[in-house]
Amino acid sequence: MIQNLFIPNVINNYYLISQKILSFSLNRNHVTACQILAAGNTVTIQEIYREELEFDSGLTYEQLVSAAIKKIIKKNKSSLITFTVPSTHTIFKELELPFLDAQKINQVLKFEVEANLPFAIDKAVVSFIITSQDLSKKSSQILAAIVQKKDLEYYQDLFKKAGLKGVDQFTVELFDSYALFQKIPDYHTSYNQTYNQAHSQTHNQVNTAPASTPANKSSFDQVSLTNTSKKQTAQIVLNLGDSTTTIIYLDQNKLQLSRVIPRGFNYLARQFSQRAKISYPEALELINRVNLSHAIDQSHTTQLKAVLGEYFNLISATLESFAVNLQAQHPGINSDAKLELKQIILLQSEQVIAGLSELINQTFKIKCYNLELTKLLDNKVFKTNLKLSSSDYGPIAGAYNSIVQDHSNLEYGRTSSGLLKHQIAVGLIFSLIILGAISGHIFWELSNLDGKLQKAELETLNRLSKTFNLNAKEKKTLPLAIRSAEGKIEHESKIWFAFSRQTRVSILEYLQELSKIIKPEELGLKLELLTIADTQMTLQGKITTGQGQKADYAALNKLTFELRNSNLFELSKEPQDIDFEIILNLKNGEQLL
Repeated sequence: MIQNLFIPNVINNYYLISQKILSFSLNRNHVTACQILAAGNTVTIQEIYREELEFDSGLTYEQLVSAAIKKIIKKNKSSLITFTVPSTHTIFKELELPFLDAQKINQVLKFEVEANLPFAIDKAVVSFIITSQDLSKKSSQILAAIVQKKDLEYYQDLFKKAGLKGVDQFTVELFDSYALFQKIPDYHTSYNQTYNQAHSQTHNQVNTAPASTPANKSSFDQVSLTNTSKKQTAQIVLNLGDSTTTIIYLDQNKLQLSRVIPRGFNYLARQFSQRAKISYPEALELINRVNLSHAIDQSHTTQLKAVLGEYFNLISATLESFAVNLQAQHPGINSDAKLELKQIILLQSEQVIAGLSELINQTFKIKCYNLELTKLLDNKVFKTNLKLSSSDYGPIAGAYNSIVQDHSNLEYGRTSSGLLKHQIAVGLIFSLIILGAISGHIFWELSNLDGKLQKAELETLNRLSKTFNLNAKEKKTLPLAIRSAEGKIEHESKIWFAFSRQTRVSILEYLQELSKIIKPEELGLKLELLTIADTQMTLQGKITTGQGQKADYAALNKLTFELRNSNLFELSKEPQDIDFEIILNLKNGEQLL
């Protein structure tokens, strides 16, 4: 995509460049649009638009659609215009290709689907999603969507007549629905929580019994969905739209099979009007008022249920075909193997028939729940101040899937000039920043080299001064400080050499003798300084008592006595006061250093 030429829009679900997307979808009676803002790590649903088509205005259908688009466009300004292609214009193919890489699949996909198309591949646009991969075989199961270019050009013209340059990007309705469903945490969470429990459930429970139909019995009565293991479960997403019904078969929340039935709400309403012998508007009004669970008009309810019974037969046949396809994909499976269908998620994206989920539950003996779009907001990525309803699912799904970075969208549409300019501007800015940073860094390094050297010299001087206790004269310059430090090292080495010589035991004996004599704790002696010279030792300190720190002359006399009787020392200077300085000479002319 052109918007990714310079800078990727998304990195790890973080939108580096904010985008305001306006996604359109077209139904028989109205045009809907959803405006979202993708910025940072959030997707904000800002507006939902719905413009009814006024058929009594004398305008053609195309003129009405263009006028509705124009009204919506005037209400906001977006960087990307997208359109969801209805499933009626889409051909779906399930394929297995010997690749794991999506880019390689994209390169060969057109050649793989061409043989099964009733038109030349160069007259169509192809997109796909990967439904599963086998790492051992290095193969991928994909679902491809093929749309003829003439159909895309038809929609392009509708937008051009509305005053736009065209559509920036086309999305596929089925892929949109699946992408958004994957983002609703509640269905995945609740499904996964019950997944392990399903392993221990018996087959006679209500929600896992074989399905049946209210009209003519279908063979679905005898066949449940089949998969590779009897322990696995699955669910169905049933999307009742304007003109079609989309059935998505999910195994462990991954799309495995899908079908689009050319029967939607409008078909059901027409069939109901014919059975009840009422007008189409009256049929719509009755459907809006009726509740299949507790209807007031029993005759109309019976007729509507009969229409739905035929509709359920089509769904049953589709589910049966799923079972056959799954057995074909896994030839080693027993033909009697069953897959428990855990639940059906019902989405009525066009108009709600009250009590339909309960009727599906009763008919198929499988738990059926209405999809609650508000649960999308449990995903912290999505935010909105709007009150969402099931009819908003399609527009939101189209808007969201247009920013998904994969191959599910159709690569056909005009280049978004606004987004391209944005990308170019940001790319130039980043380039200038990088060049400026490099130039500034080089200049800074060159201009501050001398300063760094001076700083390093000063740090070395300070370290030498602290380590070797240099005076001001010794640390005047670095070479002088180094020479002074070397002199001190030589002096210290000479002192410690006495401990490392063969006579090192002698000096240790002198120190041991001295420690026996002074007895700091017994005499209360506080030794402050011990100086060792070649032939003598000098002790400086004081003697005090433990109580009040008073002078203890008895201890002083005892210390003097002990020193006089030492075998190693001669007392050269006796202590005269408790603050004493004692000089000890070594006997026999011994030398310490």
